[in-house]
Amino acid sequence: MAEPADDEDRTQPGQPDGEDTGTEDTAELPGGNTDPDTADEGSGSEEEPDGSGEEPSTAPRGGSRSDSGSRSDGARRSGPTRTRGHGDRDDLMPSQFGNLINIFQDQVRAGTIGQSGASPGDQRRRNTARKMNESEVTADLRYYCRPDRWGDAVERLQNDHVVVLCGRTGLGKRAGAVNLLREVTHGQLVVMSATSDLKHLAARKYQKDFGYLVINQVDTATSEDHDFAWRDIREQVRNANAYLVVTTVLAADTKVDSVRHFDWQRPDLHATLVGFLADHDVELDDEVIARVVAETTIECSMAEFADVARRLAEREPHEKILETFGETCARRVQDWFDEPREAREIVEVAVLAFIEGVSNRELDWMHRELAELLEKHGAMETRAKPARKGTDPPALVTGRRHRVLENSLMVERHVAGYTADRRVLEFRSRAYRRHVLIELSRRYPNPFWDAIAQWLCGIVLQQDQELRVAEGLALLAAVDFDEVEGAYLHPWSKGQILAPGQVTAVYTLWWMCYAEDTMPVALKIAKQWANHGTPKQRWAAAMVYSGELGACDPAHSIKQLWNLIIQSAQGYEEACYAMALLFATLTRSTEEAGKVLTTLERQLDRPITRPQDVQVVQRARVVLRDLLLLRDERKIPVTFVYLEKYLPDEPVRIHLIARLWASAISHQPFRKMVLESLWDGLSRLAKISDEPRELARQLGESIMTAMQSEQIDRFYRDFKAVDAYRRIRGKSKESLALIVLDVIERHYRKRR
Repeated sequence: MAEPADDEDRTQPGQPDGEDTGTEDTAELPGGNTDPDTADEGSGSEEEPDGSGEEPSTAPRGGSRSDSGSRSDGARRSGPTRTRGHGDRDDLMPSQFGNLINIFQDQVRAGTIGQSGASPGDQRRRNTARKMNESEVTADLRYYCRPDRWGDAVERLQNDHVVVLCGRTGLGKRAGAVNLLREVTHGQLVVMSATSDLKHLAARKYQKDFGYLVINQVDTATSEDHDFAWRDIREQVRNANAYLVVTTVLAADTKVDSVRHFDWQRPDLHATLVGFLADHDVELDDEVIARVVAETTIECSMAEFADVARRLAEREPHEKILETFGETCARRVQDWFDEPREAREIVEVAVLAFIEGVSNRELDWMHRELAELLEKHGAMETRAKPARKGTDPPALVTGRRHRVLENSLMVERHVAGYTADRRVLEFRSRAYRRHVLIELSRRYPNPFWDAIAQWLCGIVLQQDQELRVAEGLALLAAVDFDEVEGAYLHPWSKGQILAPGQVTAVYTLWWMCYAEDTMPVALKIAKQWANHGTPKQRWAAAMVYSGELGACDPAHSIKQLWNLIIQSAQGYEEACYAMALLFATLTRSTEEAGKVLTTLERQLDRPITRPQDVQVVQRARVVLRDLLLLRDERKIPVTFVYLEKYLPDEPVRIHLIARLWASAISHQPFRKMVLESLWDGLSRLAKISDEPRELARQLGESIMTAMQSEQIDRFYRDFKAVDAYRRIRGKSKESLALIVLDVIERHYRKRR
């Protein structure tokens, strides 16, 4: 892909309009994939448009710290020698992107990874840009206890219409922002993208009485005119009689006078807990409540505290809750590390922190590989055995039994296997994994992390463990993001360890979307790759936007993907296919898939007034082709899945889908493969509709209405030939395509 312009907001040919917000995600549909039966048919050089590239394939998917503490590409210096086979994949075909999404979603839904650690998979993916529904707002208002300086914040918001809440994640800034906005307006509340920078906020149009919030804004730009930019934002919002609250993890900017920045404090935990329990008719001794509050360390987020309150309201014993929460959990991990430990034990918990749920045998060889690297880097004398407290344990304990002793951090659990239950090792408490990473980061120097980086490179290249490694890296990102970015995301996204590294970097950003503190940073990294990255990084950015991160911020992701499509001299096919996959992702998990369709239709209908407009339309047609050929796991075209989701409640959506089918059918290079896909979609209508014949008739009517009259005869002849061939091959006399052909024959061709 060619280098995109540095200024993302500069108008480009075919660039989508400004970002918008939609509704919260609700639906669940299978992930997208391409049907081999259809994609392979009708391909050939004569089928390709100028500059469109090849048809989407359906082939199966086959750092360090310096002494001063700064990070460099440790993996580059110490990565393993590339091996043939699995690690020899230089690139993935665009159609293989869909497999990555399916693999990720299958693992998240099945819960086969991240079961006992405080993993991203334990949480719901965080959606940023959207309109908040009233039930969501009510939940934030219900038990909120106002922190210090609440009155000052309300006063400044009423007067200036804009305030900024500063502080680390987990303080309750989001709930504070919602409550502040509800204090000054009863209008619609809109969550804007975390990537909304000052330029975007100043240029955006705001609606009267609406409340807008940006959660954990990732814009870190500082300049002498910073105050001037905030002044423009204040005037824009105030003139619209709207309100804006921005939250950020950065410290309050003392140089800004035009908009007040507050060092936010979390609310009174004691009062919050008492109010919540009283509302649920649960009475606890003051001593128990005081202990729970005392156990809530500064590292505990308000979301974690809310989970504790919920468990207490469900009358779960507080002793059991505190075993896996807050100060008790952190102290147990700290005490374990403070005791004299054999190097073997340290290495084993380090392995489990990154790749949890392994068998004893897997842990044995992973321990051996990492121990050798630690010795090589001089990070640890793994063969030495420091003296323990008291007498040495029996010889057998030094094998595997020590892993699950009572004072161990690990526990052995039984999970389903192919023939019988498997025994796998996990952390004894869900929260141990994060605290182990904290202790490793705090206690061990640069050579230790150099060895970890080289070991993980080998795991990714040789063992096909991209998804599990990515989960561990996402957890480490919440503890030490500089290490993750410098030693893994930056070099791997550039292709340093080939496609497996890029895939792992993509998975890492997707996992980061499941945690409040890392999701905004994931958006920032993806934006950097797309706008200022190397061709390999822009390839990775296209993958990122097609999946989980795209569902977090659909409008921003559509805009970024379209910029990649129109600004790329070579390799734009990946971004085109990623846009189609984003549509499938949004159809599955949000209510905003229609934004992809409306953006695409707008570009297809673009007036040709400049030479570059021809290229924009051509590339929009490639996106259209990929979108119409894309299938879900039931082999149903995703456009039909989209109709399944919204019909019969929103029949107007069939007209938009029909216009896109008509546009593709009218384009000669795509006609045969598109007609094959349309036939397959019609043949599967019974799976998505109780009235498949009526839906086929409606779709046929809508396609005919959208199609130019001179194209109808050709459509009729070609579709009739496709239907005859497919019915002969399937040995069937019935076909819903006959209904569409009948619509054409009775209502259109006879009029000519």
